[in-house]
Amino acid sequence: AGVGAHFTALSEIGLTDEGQLADDQDRVIGTLFKLYPWEDMLRDEFAPNLQPSQTRFIEPPWKAVLSNKGLLPLLWHLFPDHPNLLPAFFQADVEAARRGDTTAFADAIAAAEPLLARGHVVKPIFSREGAGVVMVENGRETARAPDDSYSHHPQIVQALAPLPEFDGFHPVLGAWIVGEDCVGLGLREDRARITHNLSRFKPHFIEG
Repeated sequence: AGVGAHFTALSEIGLTDEGQLADDQDRVIGTLFKLYPWEDMLRDEFAPNLQPSQTRFIEPPWKAVLSNKGLLPLLWHLFPDHPNLLPAFFQADVEAARRGDTTAFADAIAAAEPLLARGHVVKPIFSREGAGVVMVENGRETARAPDDSYSHHPQIVQALAPLPEFDGFHPVLGAWIVGEDCVGLGLREDRARITHNLSRFKPHFIEG
């Protein structure tokens, strides 16, 4: 793209006297591409300096909302039975409803129980590459991600939508949306039913 870039270790980023982010060579950071997760960065002791710095972040802060799987129960609550959604609830609410406790979501959970009983997944609200995902079918655990590094976070329970199988592999599609248009597509697949950080990206093209 013709844009100059420099690598800077996270530990080397500091502040100028004007409150701007700068690297270890005192270069002001106007735009920063980062892999440090927003949910961790916003809890960091350095967090109060982020907004006043006026740095442009890629990915932007609003992605912290979309990458939080706590959004899934909220969407199901707002748009129940929407064809593009699966029943999803916070695990604490599901456990309370099954104990018979009165909760705001008890009726919705009861309505979804037959579907959840056939199959559901448990996911941490923060996780990546399938970490912490557990698959349960007919009351029996049938798959578990080997990486549980996010499992200390609150969990959601979501109805299972099993991936199709082609020649022993389970593909999953990742779409890049700009505005309301799909502008890119990533295809990953694995023999495991839960996509993880070593699942392969597959070369592909779309004709027509």
